[in-house]
Amino acid sequence: MNELRRLDLNLLLSLDALLSDPHLTRAAERLNKSQPALSHDLAKLRIVFNDQLLLRQGRGLCLSPKATQMKIAVKNILENIQQLILDQEFKPEASQRRFRLAMSDYGSSVILTKLLPIVRQCAPHIKIEVVQLSRRMMMEQVIEGQLDLAFGVFNQARPKYIQQKILFKERFISVMDRQFLGEAATLDLDTWLNYPHILVAVQTFAADEIDRVLAEIGGQRNIQLILPHWSVAAEVLLGTDLILTVAEKTIQTGRFPKQLTYFTPPFSIPQFDFSMIWHRNKDSDPALQWLLGVIQTLMQSESRMDDC
Repeated sequence: MNELRRLDLNLLLSLDALLSDPHLTRAAERLNKSQPALSHDLAKLRIVFNDQLLLRQGRGLCLSPKATQMKIAVKNILENIQQLILDQEFKPEASQRRFRLAMSDYGSSVILTKLLPIVRQCAPHIKIEVVQLSRRMMMEQVIEGQLDLAFGVFNQARPKYIQQKILFKERFISVMDRQFLGEAATLDLDTWLNYPHILVAVQTFAADEIDRVLAEIGGQRNIQLILPHWSVAAEVLLGTDLILTVAEKTIQTGRFPKQLTYFTPPFSIPQFDFSMIWHRNKDSDPALQWLLGVIQTLMQSESRMDDC
């Protein structure tokens, strides 16, 4: 029991961050600590556990065998402590909870612009941090407890303990500067493929749904520009013959310049589900359940309006 006096909650949080990502700079950023402060915590933890915990591997660090064994146990301890706190009645008007969400700028335009007015009105002290990650990183950080919620298209298989709620179905449309489309209302497939295209992807090597469908029919578009953000893609189209194939709700936000026109792509692209995911162990978190309820209500209301 005397050994416990050497280990406080802040050290446990530092340990959890380092076990989740054995990189001092990234772990320090996650904890809002300086790297020297986290290095000092690591030195204390090495004494407490009588183990190096992090070992040199090439130019980076990796977990020691003991640290690997401790990883799940430490996370469970912190989740149990958090649950003791969360078991109290949640009052949104007084809560100072901090949520960490992951979504693209498309997700921000569709979700965040509608969510924030409600949060500011009902829970003015709540803080929200939004990060943009690849789908793979979103899933990993939800699994590791680094994210409360992630929004996007999650078609890949997921662990049973990851919850998923479909918010709406979406379809693709193609957009381009109307001066390059001419009098035509659309393009045939061969012409569409021959035009230069924009790919929006967080990872430059990531094939998206459009390219997978094209590959199935033996087609390949001519990608001339790869961007990480949807929002700037529309402005880049102006004065160029580039084509952007984008989710329809991006157009409905009203931020597209009037010089642009849009049309249905000349091949069938299945609709896709836009979802939010979270870890099952957060189902007993009343604050997150409140936020989930607000988001679902907002999306259901919008869906009813779309059906009118």
